[in-house]
Amino acid sequence: MSLVTQMRCFKAVCETGGFKAASRLLSINQSTVSRHIANLEQHLQVTLVYRSTHMITPTSEGENYLQYCGQILSMIEDAELNVQRNDAANLQGKIRLTCPVSLASDVIAPAVAEFSAEFKQVEVEVIATDSRIGLIANGIDIAIRGGTHESLGPSTNIAQKISDVNFVCVGTPDYFKDAVEPQHPMDLMDELAVGYSIESPETKWTYLEDEIEKKVKLKTLHSATNLEVVRTWARLGLGLACIPLFVAKKEIEAGHLKIYCPATIWEKNALFLLTPNQKVSSKRNRLMWDFLKQKIPKMVT
Repeated sequence: MSLVTQMRCFKAVCETGGFKAASRLLSINQSTVSRHIANLEQHLQVTLVYRSTHMITPTSEGENYLQYCGQILSMIEDAELNVQRNDAANLQGKIRLTCPVSLASDVIAPAVAEFSAEFKQVEVEVIATDSRIGLIANGIDIAIRGGTHESLGPSTNIAQKISDVNFVCVGTPDYFKDAVEPQHPMDLMDELAVGYSIESPETKWTYLEDEIEKKVKLKTLHSATNLEVVRTWARLGLGLACIPLFVAKKEIEAGHLKIYCPATIWEKNALFLLTPNQKVSSKRNRLMWDFLKQKIPKMVT
């Protein structure tokens, strides 16, 4: 039995949080995934994952091994992608992508341009929207979405985590010029904030302290379903914002926004690639999937 196959199964289980989701991602039976993990644990003589009815999570040994798996499998995927590229010079057809508006211009557009420079006959259509449109109903081949495993939608879609998303609290550099600058999230209680309201209009920011999730509530006068609008309002002084670092990065580097409570670990979200089950077998979709999986993490950190 291939050690590489076992490593792929282990990585997929850790990324998706379960045997069932990993089996959809890998297009193999759930029992096969479970057997591969058990055989890998027997080979290593360690327990790699905690098993529960709700979620599969790696043990400390599993987290350590996962780092090595990621490095090894990345090298193998690079080699496979290079071979596939050489065999796909005349690839044709259309790929429909959807992504959040905040990713469209600075991440997806240059990534697609690079992909298209190599596969010149493949058409690409990007639907930039913060609405979670149905993939099958809208003819979507690949979706890029932020959130958690639980927020991704129907389990009929194949989902793979490709990057963590780090959040920061930002405001204008002089936001606290007449007050003491906050050092802890609870110092922000009842401060004015601009909210991101795609999921909830109530502004409660989640942060981690001693590995425990806690929340701080802020006042909200303005909210939007678009992160770029929230960022602009923060830059214009309408309130503080808790947004992904990659969304705020240019404004921070330009001196228009400042990070407050920089030592705080805010809510942990991630970016995922999604595709309907029947779409994964297309060669052009597979190439785009692998390309985005490699490219996006480098562009959002």
